[in-house]
Amino acid sequence: MKHTTSLLVGIVADDLTSATDGAAAFLASGYAPVIKRHVDGAENGAITSIDTNSRASDIWQATRAIADAVSALSHARLLFKTIDSTLRGHIREEVAAAFRASGRSRLVIAPAFPEAGRFTVGGIQTVNGIPVSQSVYGRDPVHPAGTSHIAIWSTRPWGYRSFSPQTVPAMRRRKGPF
Repeated sequence: MKHTTSLLVGIVADDLTSATDGAAAFLASGYAPVIKRHVDGAENGAITSIDTNSRASDIWQATRAIADAVSALSHARLLFKTIDSTLRGHIREEVAAAFRASGRSRLVIAPAFPEAGRFTVGGIQTVNGIPVSQSVYGRDPVHPAGTSHIAIWSTRPWGYRSFSPQTVPAMRRRKGPF
């Protein structure tokens, strides 16, 4: 295993599954990710992932938890704010809070999860070829996917330049997370 106290990658997730899935990808490269259930001031592993449990919280608590976690990891070389690939949860508010707390000048929103049949095609998030808001996830009793359009998150009020979601040509898959 590689050992370092320099934070290379910070991951902020809205649930434990996302926190562990995000961190697990780094195991194959020899890292031992640290997965935390809250911010505690010791966010110094090479790969640190924090579960904020924000999907289960109200919007105010969710944005506060996300901002705190992102602030704690903002010194990471790479910083990820995971979002649910079926677009459930407080995505717009959480991404905005994460972006503000990060101090970064760029933001990439990429909710695809190909291994689970979840793709972004022409700016529309799909599940097994069906727009996510028309799938079973659009009927989730707690956090239904209210839209399939990821462009809804590209508006200017967050302080970053707007973008137009495009279909990205198929790219060669890389081995490992870096």
